[in-house]
Amino acid sequence: MICGIDVGSILIKAIVLDEKNSNDIVLQEIGKSIGNPEESVTTLINNIRKKLRLKKRDLQIAFTGRNCENLTMNPKIAELNCLAEGIHTSSDHNRIIVDIGGFTNKIIKIDETGRIMDYLMNNICSSGSGVFISLICKSLGIDIMEIDTYAFKSEHPHPISSQCSIFAETEVIYLMNEGKQIEDIVAGACKSITGRLIPLILKIGREINQVLMLTGGLAKSEFIKQDLMEQLHIEVKNPSIDPIFTCAYGCARSLQNTSKEEI
Repeated sequence: MICGIDVGSILIKAIVLDEKNSNDIVLQEIGKSIGNPEESVTTLINNIRKKLRLKKRDLQIAFTGRNCENLTMNPKIAELNCLAEGIHTSSDHNRIIVDIGGFTNKIIKIDETGRIMDYLMNNICSSGSGVFISLICKSLGIDIMEIDTYAFKSEHPHPISSQCSIFAETEVIYLMNEGKQIEDIVAGACKSITGRLIPLILKIGREINQVLMLTGGLAKSEFIKQDLMEQLHIEVKNPSIDPIFTCAYGCARSLQNTSKEEI
């Protein structure tokens, strides 16, 4: 079997494919990327082998992701290439990818073959990424999975002006003390995320009737997808697989393609 492991800033995502049928997802596994990434990855691999009752030689593994460089394990595949492969092989609409990661956002433009034509990343600040909304939810005392429930109730979204995630958390506390509604703060935070994404998307360029493919944890937010569609006047979709596992899926597919070429 083929396994791709995406070692992210916060989570480790693994996906196992049938070597003979790459469309058959055998297992999806997720763990926390804290402390020692190598130890966390090793634990995840052992859990996968145990669940599938596989010997070491029966599982081919490749690694990717933000924290991949901290591993001694190999082979490693570039994260952008894995995202491109993951979208290209799981969707018919595959020209522009918007990946909302834990600490970084990535905008990738690919051609009809899945080759990367251009890309942009906000790898300096976590503003507009997953940790941004996580800190705000923590300040509000709500679960990040509840953001759509609150945001869609908002009638007057209150924008979060702070560019820094830490300062944004402090700003939320002030807003709560001023009596602002939770739903308005959550909606404003979501709009802050799309507001940081849109300039990056427009720098890459888009065509009329272009479809954006959204990946990463916040890709599951219908409010964020809807706001992007309303502001850009284009369709925003998720891949056919779970958007959290897009990079891991692309990693597994890339490893499988490499194995076939070697044969």
